Amino acid sequence: MLHYIQQNTLLKYALLGVCFVVLFFVGYIRDYVFVNINYELIDIYYKRNEWQMPANLSYFEHWDYARLYYFKYTLTALFVFLYLGVSLASVTLLFKPKKYLLYTAIAYLTVVVVAYALNNTHLLGIDGRQAYLFSRELMGFVQSPFIFIVLISVFFLAEKQELLVSVNKA
Repeated sequence: MLHYIQQNTLLKYALLGVCFVVLFFVGYIRDYVFVNINYELIDIYYKRNEWQMPANLSYFEHWDYARLYYFKYTLTALFVFLYLGVSLASVTLLFKPKKYLLYTAIAYLTVVVVAYALNNTHLLGIDGRQAYLFSRELMGFVQSPFIFIVLISVFFLAEKQELLVSVNKA
């Protein structure tokens, strides 16, 4: 079945569409959760009591500032793994070469490691404000369809190139 999917172009593009829908759905959930938690954090920090968490997130309403703030790191890791998982599953369904799975994992890991290193520049005595902001942007890439879109494009081009090379040899 997997081989059939990888060989059938129409089915491959249909699955690619489904992958995009799943990634955008995950992104919507991520934004919804983070925006609401951020508003709750602002409300707690400034002692405003103006923000009302939506009913489906009311569980977090009684958390203190520190717990909610640090929970965002857990959520970040969760969403990175969700995007990576969907990306790996998509690459498995769409392409035959197993090296593409490795490239996908390396791409995500590289961005996360660089972002983590930038986030911790203050430990070296460097003013880390700009590095922190840049690390947040990098983490945004691994929590969005961006890396997936770039990798899928590269993999499709590589497939086309291999096809051209094999046709020219024949």
